[in-house]
Amino acid sequence: MLLSSATIAGAQAPLTLPEAQRRAVERLRQWVAQDFAVTASREMAVAAAQFPDPVATLGIGDTMEFRLSGGWLALSDRRTE
Repeated sequence: MLLSSATIAGAQAPLTLPEAQRRAVERLRQWVAQDFAVTASREMAVAAAQFPDPVATLGIGDTMEFRLSGGWLALSDRRTE
C-alpha cells in the first residue's frame, strides 16, 4: 500500500489531553460569553419596550408644524390637512 506525500503531510498529530482540556475551557468561555450577550439583549429589549420613542414637536402659529421622531424630521402644513 502506497501513501502519497500529500496524505502524510495533511495528517494531523493526535490530540493530547492537555490540548483537549485547553480547547474545552476556551469553548466553555465562549459559551458563557454568548449566554451573557443573549441575556443582555433580552434585557435591553424589555427596557426599550417600556419607554415610547421620544418625539419633539415645534409649531409656528397655526400653520406649520415640525416633528422630530426617531431621527427623522417631518414638516406638515396644517392648512393642507
